[in-house]
Amino acid sequence: MNPTHFGNLGDVPTLHFRLPGRTDKLGAWLAWLFRHIDRSTRRSWVEESRVRVEGRVADRSNLDCPPGAWIEIDAVPEECLLPFPSGSHSNWTGLIDEPAWSGGALHVSETRALEFRVGPRRAGLAIVQLHGPRCEADALCAAMARAEMPLVGDLERGGLGVAGGVRLVVTDDRGSSAIEWPDEPAWLSGDDQTDRTSDRETAPPELQVSDETARIIRKGHPWILHDDASDSATRFRPGTLVRVVSR
Repeated sequence: MNPTHFGNLGDVPTLHFRLPGRTDKLGAWLAWLFRHIDRSTRRSWVEESRVRVEGRVADRSNLDCPPGAWIEIDAVPEECLLPFPSGSHSNWTGLIDEPAWSGGALHVSETRALEFRVGPRRAGLAIVQLHGPRCEADALCAAMARAEMPLVGDLERGGLGVAGGVRLVVTDDRGSSAIEWPDEPAWLSGDDQTDRTSDRETAPPELQVSDETARIIRKGHPWILHDDASDSATRFRPGTLVRVVSR
């Protein structure tokens, strides 16, 4: 397949996004997310040590990426990213990781704020509808990320990594819109990690932590402090019950 070009728009310093809730090879993920980019270009990102998985430089394309792994890719030309909806609009609909709240105000700038309402929720994701002063998609995506609600498909700002671009559309005058829900599981489910080898079929998934972190927890620390020797908890949907074990 020939790569798609959107013009020479410069380089994005670093992409960073979360993979969906299943295990696959790094090369397979890159091919799926950047299917419009030729294979040699994707391979060069790995060969030039521009890709990191959970903070570690990826040295090969056949590296296993755990569910929910954080991926960073340095110096990716903007032409490798699918374009946003064009124009300035006052009504938007997007898809985000399911938040704990039902609505609020999103500050796009010091003087502009959009009201947002969280709509249908499904499998750890949720529709968000926004209304307010006119703004462009790029400014809206940046504001969503600052509010810790990155849009699904926003590979620049920490969104769930799915093919097909940022899940953001302009809402029409009738208040309707069409958002494409991803087929990939947004989060690692407890069922995927359950130990079914004995009588522990209802055991929660395991989160492995370093000996130092385990020692701090045993002393009564109220939360887990992540370190390089501990598994990342980002692969689990917020609120998932896990069994914490030391390495």
